[in-house]
Amino acid sequence: DQAGTILAIAIIRYRIDHAGELPETLDALVPTYLAELPIDPFSGKPPVYVKGPVAVPQSGISIRDSKPQVTAPFMLYSVGFDATDNAGKLGFHPHEGLRRKGAGTDFILYPRAE
Repeated sequence: DQAGTILAIAIIRYRIDHAGELPETLDALVPTYLAELPIDPFSGKPPVYVKGPVAVPQSGISIRDSKPQVTAPFMLYSVGFDATDNAGKLGFHPHEGLRRKGAGTDFILYPRAE
């Protein structure tokens, strides 16, 4: 997702400029890093931001088959096709939240572990 990637880059730039500290909220990114926050097309609101560290599965073909969890500094997610905030719940496939069968799951974006 292009908007999610741009938002993640803005968070990382903020972190670089603030001695490794992450923003408390996405609002801290405007206007220095972004002119405005992107909007999740499923909720009509900005994506959900979770300041970490957060446990996330390692890359894999499917979440079900992923390796043990690692931590990431933050997580962003779209509420996905069901338009419900499922608290960052992953489906069996990493993009399941963007598919009709993804009811009860979210589409998650997180940076690779450091």
